[in-house]
Amino acid sequence: MEWSATMSTEAADSFTITSTTAERPDAHTHSCSRKMAAAAEGLAAYRAVLRAARRTFKGDQLMLQESAVEIRRRFEDHRGLAPGSDEAVRALADAREAAHFISHMIVQATRAPSGSFVVKPESVHAGATLEVPSEEILSKLK
Repeated sequence: MEWSATMSTEAADSFTITSTTAERPDAHTHSCSRKMAAAAEGLAAYRAVLRAARRTFKGDQLMLQESAVEIRRRFEDHRGLAPGSDEAVRALADAREAAHFISHMIVQATRAPSGSFVVKPESVHAGATLEVPSEEILSKLK
């Protein structure tokens, strides 16, 4: 597709853009555009979930590695979905929800020198409830 632009030297407010091809793109171009948009949306969702995990699990190498593996696996499971299909739309919505959940509902606890755990919620966690791990879970961490 070729585009040309002209501007009148007499009047700066006169500016024209014209296309030398038909106004309506052919089916192939439209299909490619839709696939590229879906791929971009999928990549943005993937990056958002990874970013949320990196922020939430900062300093915990095991959780960073394991969450990255799980996130990648989930996206690979949905790789073959048709762009715009109900299932693809649902998978993208799930990814956005996962990024929000990781960012807003998970707080990484750290062990204090005394052996107790310290939780430092940030402003994004305002209004969330705290779920205290059971003694069984805590004993496995020692």
